[in-house]
Amino acid sequence: MRKKILLTRGIGNERDTQALQNLGIDTVSESFTQITAGQESDAHELLALAESFTAWVVITSINAIDFWGELVGVCELKKVFDSNSQLNFAAVGESSAAALRAYGQTEIKIPVIPSAEGLLDLLLKESSSSALIPTGNLARKVIPYGLREAGWNVETRVVYKNDPVTTAPRSIRALERDEFDGILLRSPSAVRALISFLPKPNTAIFCGGTTTADQARELGLTVTGVTDNPTPEGIAKMISEKLKGSQ
Repeated sequence: MRKKILLTRGIGNERDTQALQNLGIDTVSESFTQITAGQESDAHELLALAESFTAWVVITSINAIDFWGELVGVCELKKVFDSNSQLNFAAVGESSAAALRAYGQTEIKIPVIPSAEGLLDLLLKESSSSALIPTGNLARKVIPYGLREAGWNVETRVVYKNDPVTTAPRSIRALERDEFDGILLRSPSAVRALISFLPKPNTAIFCGGTTTADQARELGLTVTGVTDNPTPEGIAKMISEKLKGSQ
């Protein structure tokens, strides 16, 4: 019998669905958080800085670059990236780097282990500089705080908002009936949303990254599996191996 995993992201479950299906694992997608755009004015302020600054553009999630482009215009953002040769680019992981490559960027710093801490360590090896960081309202402050402490000039703007859904997802009942073989949580906000509706889930908990796993454990959940390679392929491989090990 094929296994079934619940995916909980507000947007962007498609690649996880495909990667899991490639390994013979079915999925059901239902948003536990809602992702919406931030203020256009904030996004344009960051764009204006990118036009003239000598700075690192630091991307910590796909949502950060996608919503920045949505708010200011994809073509306009790409034009600024192309016209300012004093911009350097860094991304927290391969997925975020791929989103930057869609804007024509090829030289992107990426930490070996994708995490905010890893990216901060990588940036701190550079000369003290400026950083432009499009971010979410709930994003961790590890990178901006760490850079500022090291003497960097850091400009952050909220370009997207991540909030829990206000009504319990229908899949909560299915989780209570043990109809899933596992649930994938890709962010600390997803962890918090889950336990707000189901404080003690019996389903296997899979986490896309150590930060999410740490949040899950802090809130009393038992983590079945976690990967330090939170690409869709890396997560799918981890889940597949864990499910086979439990048979």
